[in-house]
Amino acid sequence: MIRESVASEHMGKAFVIFVTAQSVAFILGPMLVKHLIDIFTWKEILNGFGLASSFISVVLFFLFRKGSNRGVPITFGFIRSVFSWPSFWILMVLLCVANGLNMGIYNMAPDYFQRHNLLDKGAVYKLIVIARVLSIFTAIFAGVIADRFGLKRSMAITFILCGALTTLIGAVPPSSSLILFTIQSPVAVCLMPLIHFAISTIVPIDKNAAIVSIIAPFGFLMGAGVIPQILGFLGDLNIYAQGFVLFGFSSIIAGVICGLNAIYRHVEYSQTKSAPEVEAE
Repeated sequence: MIRESVASEHMGKAFVIFVTAQSVAFILGPMLVKHLIDIFTWKEILNGFGLASSFISVVLFFLFRKGSNRGVPITFGFIRSVFSWPSFWILMVLLCVANGLNMGIYNMAPDYFQRHNLLDKGAVYKLIVIARVLSIFTAIFAGVIADRFGLKRSMAITFILCGALTTLIGAVPPSSSLILFTIQSPVAVCLMPLIHFAISTIVPIDKNAAIVSIIAPFGFLMGAGVIPQILGFLGDLNIYAQGFVLFGFSSIIAGVICGLNAIYRHVEYSQTKSAPEVEAE
């Protein structure tokens, strides 16, 4: 729907505005629940959110003019074709790393701070809010940079910068890592619109929903599942910091590889080919 509604030269900024909704939700969601729980039960709060979501969906259905064109349904032939594309595997790996840097570190860093008795739960909550507020502005900046300098350069720089910050979280004393976390989290958020922008451009508009539904589960599995579990396991072994360093190096390597013409040309090939038709590479 974004590709259908926005001109190509503003696509980066459009995806950024879309992704900032996640940061706003991370701030408003807990804030609303914190105040509503004194008035309603948790079941009533969930029902209220569900009804509000349904109402907004109905309103948008009648008011929004775009998105009426049907996409192409997923078929085994399309899946088999997509799995043969180097561009798909390149972006899937980058998405997994990006989700790990965004959701994985975001979920586990507060636990790291509490294990070192640096912050209580209230202070951790305030730190997270600060990081997420900053991420709204950094994400918008990332969209402007993507439209100005291109996806490849923007992704490579952001992966390397975020990897360096993640490495430093584990390399410096825990007390200093508090500041680094408030910087790393906003930078990590910048990766999400860039990756989703790239994913949407390797197929025609009518196949956007199909490609996202195929690739997104892998990213969430790694970012919200595997990577937090690995970091938690390393924390139980008292090598939490080394886990941040290792994952930070992985991000730096991903950024360097993304910047190589020999690698990224596969993505550019799919982007060029996606305009008329999607065939196997």
